Amino acid sequence: SHIVDGKKTEEIEKIATKRATIRVAQNIVHKLKEAYLSKSNRIKQKITNEMFIQMTQPIYDSLMNVDRLGIYINPNNEEVFALVRARGFDKDALS
Repeated sequence: SHIVDGKKTEEIEKIATKRATIRVAQNIVHKLKEAYLSKSNRIKQKITNEMFIQMTQPIYDSLMNVDRLGIYINPNNEEVFALVRARGFDKDALS
C-alpha cells in the first residue's frame, strides 16, 4: 500500500477517480460550448460562461458506470492521476 501525504492508496485513488470523472464532465461541457459558439449566429439566446460552468455538476451527477482504467502516481511529487471511462449517463439527472 502506497502512502501519499499520510493517506492510504485506496483513499487517494478514490479522490483521483472523482477528479478524473469531474474532468470528463468538464470536457463534455467544453464540447457543448464549442458547438454552441460555432452555431451562435443562428442561436439568439445568449449563454454565458457562468451558465456553462453551472452545467458541469449536473453532467457529473448524471455519469453512470464510471470505470477507473488506470492509476498513476508521479514519483517526483506523489500527485495521483486516474484514467476513467463513463459507460453512460442518467438522462433523468439532467432534467
